[in-house]
Amino acid sequence: LILTTGASSTGLRAADDEASLDVIGHYGYPLNDASHEQCDYQSRSCAPLSDVWGTGEGGPDALALVGVLNGVSIVNATHAESLSEVAFFPGCLTEWRDIKTLDKYAFIVEDYTAFCGCRQQPCEKAINLTLGGNWTDVAATEGTFSVPLESVRPLRGSVVPAEPLNGCGAVNNTEVAGQIALIQRGECTFAEKTLNAQRAGAVAVIIYNNREDEVPPSMGGEGTGITIPSLMVRHSVGKQLVEDYAAELAPEARLAWRMRDNPLYGRADGVVVVKLDAEGGPEEVLRTREWFSFAHNIFIEEDRKLLWACGMSCHATEEECDDFRDGNGGIMVLDISVPEKPTFIAQWQDVYIHDVVVTEFDGRKILYGAGIYDSSVYRFDVTDPRKLGATAVYWKTPAMAHNTWPTPDQHYVYVTHEDSAMPVTVWDVSDLTNIQYVTNISFHSSNGTIPHNVQFQGNRAYLGYYSEGVTVWDISTPTHPEMIAHRDTSPQYYNGFHGVWGTYPFADGKHVYASDIEGGLFYLELSNAPPLDDGGEEGEDGGGDGGEDAGDGSPASPDDGGEEGDAAADDQAAFSFNAGSFALGLVAGLVLMAVAFGFSARATSGARGPGSEQRLTAEQRNPLVRGTDDDDDDFDGVGDGSL
Repeated sequence: LILTTGASSTGLRAADDEASLDVIGHYGYPLNDASHEQCDYQSRSCAPLSDVWGTGEGGPDALALVGVLNGVSIVNATHAESLSEVAFFPGCLTEWRDIKTLDKYAFIVEDYTAFCGCRQQPCEKAINLTLGGNWTDVAATEGTFSVPLESVRPLRGSVVPAEPLNGCGAVNNTEVAGQIALIQRGECTFAEKTLNAQRAGAVAVIIYNNREDEVPPSMGGEGTGITIPSLMVRHSVGKQLVEDYAAELAPEARLAWRMRDNPLYGRADGVVVVKLDAEGGPEEVLRTREWFSFAHNIFIEEDRKLLWACGMSCHATEEECDDFRDGNGGIMVLDISVPEKPTFIAQWQDVYIHDVVVTEFDGRKILYGAGIYDSSVYRFDVTDPRKLGATAVYWKTPAMAHNTWPTPDQHYVYVTHEDSAMPVTVWDVSDLTNIQYVTNISFHSSNGTIPHNVQFQGNRAYLGYYSEGVTVWDISTPTHPEMIAHRDTSPQYYNGFHGVWGTYPFADGKHVYASDIEGGLFYLELSNAPPLDDGGEEGEDGGGDGGEDAGDGSPASPDDGGEEGDAAADDQAAFSFNAGSFALGLVAGLVLMAVAFGFSARATSGARGPGSEQRLTAEQRNPLVRGTDDDDDDFDGVGDGSL
């Protein structure tokens, strides 16, 4: 069967003219780039930003907790018009940092970069390139999905820019065959770029960053079929190579690691705990790598005092977490009833999970996890966290499952995919034996925009929408969401991995913190919106990251926040979902009977601008993916020492 959902069934409309999302406060951070104020990584907080969280919510102890490149910035947000940083906790340099709170404690994790795994110098890896005709050592990092450079003989060859330069799609120029392909970051995954160049005959790939970082970030992804090395260099290096090739200077590369000292490299931070109400101001009370060096995301259940981590990994040089190193970066749960002394409960490591959220339904605790590399969403019953993975349902989605959130009634799940022009997809999960795609929402998808993270507050969905800023949706009817407000915090960008990373909506339903990658922290106020009906929903933000890219851009000011929603939301994005093969799932040792299709999605040539009629075609899903739990003993709580 083919399920076709047209514009007439989505019910999307333009943002309400009477509703607005206005900037009432702003705090900027310097961004190390040729066109911006320079930032000393070792002495103060620096852009780019990652996620944001909050506490106090407008009261006298209101704080915004902001993930920055080199740590966490804590901002006094008592008065929106005079935001000020009151504490800075340095950490290793990474584009992926997540923060959540329990009572008066903040919990902080970060994901892997090359900066974060050094125990003794030298740590910086460099390769040898000709720049302007002269051999030069330049810093580089390599992909986790590609063949390690150490495992191949030293390579020397010409550096040839790919056509297209972004490497998304077939590489058309035959000159890359037998040589080293040069590709620009953005538009598709690192692994896709590398595989496309490999298919054109390249023996290695150099990807150059889209921002002038001190050292380029590490590259993650799924490496099936990749048999060549893939490296990343700084933006200025890649730009020079492109110019040299155009000037017929025949740029070359010698690909063999040269190790150098760099004081910016250090050890992984693991889990960091900060006491926010300590006498004298916020104070770090714990920094431990006992369970993992890195995690992509965390979620905290306040009622049961549990911390759920996902996308965990240990660096090869770390000893503390040896017992937890094996696995794929799945899910781990810690008891944080004593915040300064977390204890381990359980872990599930069958599949890499990028983002998690826990909600309650019919007296059961339900965890949804986004499997970004296998494009699947996983649903676990975690009423007893000790049995994590014992009962699971999963289904395939059309692209990378980046983050997910269920509606308060648990009948529908929204999924973001963090891919150019991909919409947010909506799934009917009311019958777990017959999960169905329903509809999708998007905004300015004709520009290749990217929704990053979705989170719900009652009958509202908040979307950190990268270049489009923040969009707010009324999901009172989940199958017909309506965009009610919009604020573009970075109008200088119209697509790509720029702009808003994360949002933190207040419980009052009127205020939102937004972290803009280049532009800083924005304090937003929602006015004249339809009433908030939270229905007692207790969900907190599952977080998110995993932003693959970030870009260069001038820090925005409160006065250039863009228009607040005068454009219509796209009716639907136009995509074709092509059915793949059947698959069997294996979760926690249980063979799960499944009809799980390997779908792929690419934008069609049809118009996808605001107000245009768009259609989405999908093969009907029926994922019968279930485990069994013969022992239904209740979980009686945490902190009693019995776990």
